[in-house]
Amino acid sequence: MHTTVPLIILALLGGSPAAPVAFPTPVADTIPRRPIPSSKIELVGPVRPGEYLGVVGPRAAWLGRETGEAEIWVHPLKVARELKLSFKVPEYRDPIPGSSIARTVRVRPEGATIIYSHASFSIRQHVMVPRDEPGLLVLLEVDSARPLEVIVEFEPVLQLAWPGGFGGQYLGWSEQRKAFILSESLRRRNALIGSPWAAEATAHPAHRLADAPATFVIPVDPERAARELIPIVISGSTTGRDSATASYDRILANAAALPGGLHTW
Repeated sequence: MHTTVPLIILALLGGSPAAPVAFPTPVADTIPRRPIPSSKIELVGPVRPGEYLGVVGPRAAWLGRETGEAEIWVHPLKVARELKLSFKVPEYRDPIPGSSIARTVRVRPEGATIIYSHASFSIRQHVMVPRDEPGLLVLLEVDSARPLEVIVEFEPVLQLAWPGGFGGQYLGWSEQRKAFILSESLRRRNALIGSPWAAEATAHPAHRLADAPATFVIPVDPERAARELIPIVISGSTTGRDSATASYDRILANAAALPGGLHTW
């Protein structure tokens, strides 16, 4: 399988001052699991390490590799790089990198799916970019006989495309929102990365981006995973934190309302 997507030059975009930091009540986090039909317009093949995999929409982009690592853009912001998954099972002391067990990739017009396969579990990672929202949605479809943990890791950036730039970036975890909040000193440019299933996250300095990657952990109960999809949501805005949060909520709410599978997104 070969896919190519042209590189988009992202323009600078101004914004208005942000509202005071506040978070509305999170939306419902239940996304019923349904059979996801195959598509007549689909490319399927074995994962090839190092090969490009892109999911691009009008307002956001997942620019990555078939093994699952990705750079995340929400126009006009580069939000994160090296976003990737790993998996912790009781039999292993260390997490299993997703790149080491990524087996199959499916690409269709509305998104891409990476299938991770291990002796004790199988996970399908569906990546989609909404047409009308500044953000991305990842849905995890997990089959496992035993509990496991999904570890989401990324290097926060929150920066404009070169030669644009600004400073004062910082990162914090919202326990209420179950999401990392990326912001800057003016609080004009913001992004959220999280999941309502998340249970814990790394701590970071309040005044700057840390040198180490940010991580949050999603504990997976096999019985619940058999009924529900696990969402990971990314949103961004240059017009204040409330705007980024509202987009985050809408993406999550629309994912829960998917009536027939990913082909309707």
